[in-house]
Amino acid sequence: MSILHVPHYSHHDLHGSIRVSLEKALHAVVAALTAVTPAAKRSEAPAAARKQKDIRALLSLASRHEDVSPSLAAELRFIARQ
Repeated sequence: MSILHVPHYSHHDLHGSIRVSLEKALHAVVAALTAVTPAAKRSEAPAAARKQKDIRALLSLASRHEDVSPSLAAELRFIARQ
């Protein structure tokens, strides 16, 4: 006696799984085609402008504290260069 199990697939089950696979593939293709990549490029420009603004603020803060705490001013300038 052997233990051999041959699963029985009906034509309906096979057709349903193919349909589901095709729907998933079509959904993936549509999602890939409608993905918007230029939005990432648009967000880079404000980030660079914000970084420049932060650097200017640190340098301004350093110049205001130069007389009171020269070491703090030096640290702020160092941080701005990073």
